[in-house]
Amino acid sequence: MRTRPLRVALAVAVAAALLGAVLVIFPEARRELALSFTRVEPGFTELYFGAGGVVETAAPGGGVRLRVDVVVAHRGTGDDGYTLRVEALDGRGVPVAQRVQQLTVPDDEQRGSNLTLDVPDDWSAVQVTLDGRPETLHYAAPRAGEPEDP
Repeated sequence: MRTRPLRVALAVAVAAALLGAVLVIFPEARRELALSFTRVEPGFTELYFGAGGVVETAAPGGGVRLRVDVVVAHRGTGDDGYTLRVEALDGRGVPVAQRVQQLTVPDDEQRGSNLTLDVPDDWSAVQVTLDGRPETLHYAAPRAGEPEDP
């Protein structure tokens, strides 16, 4: 009858060893675990692609027109003014087109923005930033013959 507690102890030891291995191998897991057990100051900003994401169409007069749908959500108190910057980059990371928009987002609300950029055919990526803030988005251009992520 002593084998049951031994099996439970062995199972707990194996689970703890696996958890320890995951935390050593994946820094992202360590960070998420640390966030779970540490106090996070209230108030933060979310920046994400909206339902439309990045859509590529033909531009009048040649080239490509990109429609970039982004959302800024303001969670907490304090400054609610944002400078949204959307840049299309070439293969070297040099901006080939840019749009800047001022957004005011009240506490616990969100604002969507749909910006268009006319870019050359060889554009490589779209970068979305909020000036003076760490939030950023990056979208790599799909290329002919490469499957798009669903």
